[in-house]
Amino acid sequence: MLAFEPDLVIVGYSLNVPEIEGLPAAAHALPQGRLVAALALPVELGASKRLLEVACGEGGFATHIAERFGPAVVGVDIHESAIGAARARARSRRLEPLVTFERVDADRPLLFDDASFDAVLCNDAINHLRDRRCVLSDWHRLLKPGGYCLFTDPIVVTG
Repeated sequence: MLAFEPDLVIVGYSLNVPEIEGLPAAAHALPQGRLVAALALPVELGASKRLLEVACGEGGFATHIAERFGPAVVGVDIHESAIGAARARARSRRLEPLVTFERVDADRPLLFDDASFDAVLCNDAINHLRDRRCVLSDWHRLLKPGGYCLFTDPIVVTG
């Protein structure tokens, strides 16, 4: 675990994340399932929470989190085709406006208000961001006091 600021802890998932109620045990065999558990435990996801997913792709993780736990989720990605697919997924699951998607370049400061998210998530994409120190600093700006940043790095095999 790497402490970035006193009120921001950045973690990667490991193979030893406890199961959470309602998440099938089989989901823990997949990195995404472990990521759900690692995020849901400390953040206490629910309808009163707001989550940002950076590099959301086609929105699978964002829509799953919203369906399962009920927080508002904003997904951002640089690829217009991914954002189109993510919006279609949210629409087909009747998750709009709870889940929204925006096309943005996450290498630049994100245009959200300070302290507007309870958690920032980036699943296996941080290695594509050029200036990680600036990116992480911006994510810290976006987090509410006591918020969590959780990312996975596919380049680090051991988590």
